[in-house]
Amino acid sequence: MEKRPISINIDTKTLVNAVWVGAVVFALIKITSIILVILTAVVIASFVGTSATYIKERFKINRTFAVAIIYLLIVGVFSLVFYFFVPVLIKELANLIPLITQYLPDSNTNVGGFSLNGLDNATNIASEIASQASLSEVVGNISSIFEKVSSGFVSTLSVFFGGVANLILVAIISFYLSISKDGISSFLKIITPIQNEKYVINLWERARKKIALWMSGQFLLGLIIGVLTFIGLSILKVEYAVLLSVVVALFELIPFGIFLAAIPAVTLAFASGGLPMALVVVGLYVLLQQIESYIIAPLIVQKATGISPLVVILSVLIGLKLAGFWGLILAIPVAVTILEYIKDLENKKAAELQILNKTENV
Repeated sequence: MEKRPISINIDTKTLVNAVWVGAVVFALIKITSIILVILTAVVIASFVGTSATYIKERFKINRTFAVAIIYLLIVGVFSLVFYFFVPVLIKELANLIPLITQYLPDSNTNVGGFSLNGLDNATNIASEIASQASLSEVVGNISSIFEKVSSGFVSTLSVFFGGVANLILVAIISFYLSISKDGISSFLKIITPIQNEKYVINLWERARKKIALWMSGQFLLGLIIGVLTFIGLSILKVEYAVLLSVVVALFELIPFGIFLAAIPAVTLAFASGGLPMALVVVGLYVLLQQIESYIIAPLIVQKATGISPLVVILSVLIGLKLAGFWGLILAIPVAVTILEYIKDLENKKAAELQILNKTENV
C-alpha cells in the first residue's frame, strides 16, 4: 500500500493557548510557596473571622478590635510558653549534652549530613548558660550555640518551618482578611472568573463553616489531650508537667503534632530520670497518640466536618508528602473543600438522572 504523508496543522490560536497554559503552569510552580502561604492564611482567617463575628455580636465591639484581641491572645499564649519553657529546656539540655556526647562519633565526622565539629564548644556554652539565672542572658547566649552547629542543620529547620518570613506573612494576610467580614469573599471574587464567581463563593461559605468547626474541634482536642498529658506526667512524677501539657495542647493544632510535643518531654525525662524514665514517657505519649487517633479525634473531627477518620489520615499523609509542613496544616481544610465539591457533582448528577428518568417515562 502506498504510504501517504501525515500532516498536522496547528493554528495560531491553539499555539497561543498552549503557550499561555504553559506559562501559567510555570508561574504557579515558581510561586508555590506563596500560594501555600495564602491558603494557610485563608484557613486561619476563616476561623479567626468566625470567632471575631461571635465576639463582636456578644460584646458589641468593633470587628477590628475583636480580631486584634484574638491575635493578641494567640501571641500571648505562645510567648508565655516560650518565656517559661525554653529556659527550662535549655538548662536541662545543658546537663544532657555531656551524656549524649559519650555515645556520639568523633566530633570531626558527619552524621546524616550534620557536622559534629564544634559540639564540644557548644556543650561548654550550654553549661555556662545553665549556670546563669537571668533570662535575658540565657536568651542572649542562645545565638552562640547556633553559631557552633552545622549550617545544614539550621537550614533544615528553616525549610521545615517554611521560614520566619513566611510565618509573619501568614499572620499579616490572615489579619487583613479577618478584619473585613467579607474579606475572603472579596478575595475570591478577584481571582475567580465572573461566570464561576457565585458558585465558588457559595462553595467557600459551606467549606468555611466546616473549616471553622474543624479548628474548634482541634482546640477541644488539644484541651483534652493536654489534660490527659498532665494527669499522666503527674502520675509518673515528671518535672514541669504543666508546661509540657501546655506544649502538647498547642501542638495538637497541627495534625500529629503530639510527636513533636513528645521531644521536649522525653528529653526532660531522660535528663531527670535516665533511660527508664524516658522510655516510660515515650510509652505514655504513644498511648496518648493511640487514644487521640482512634477514639477522640475521629469523634470530634468527623462530627464537626463529616469527614471519616480514613479520609483524615489519607489527606494528612498526602498533604505532608506534597507540601511538607504547610501541607500538614492545609490537609483537612483542602479535603473539606474537595468533598464539598464532589458532593455538588453527585447532586448535579442525581438531578440530571432524575430529569432523564422523567423524560423517558413521558
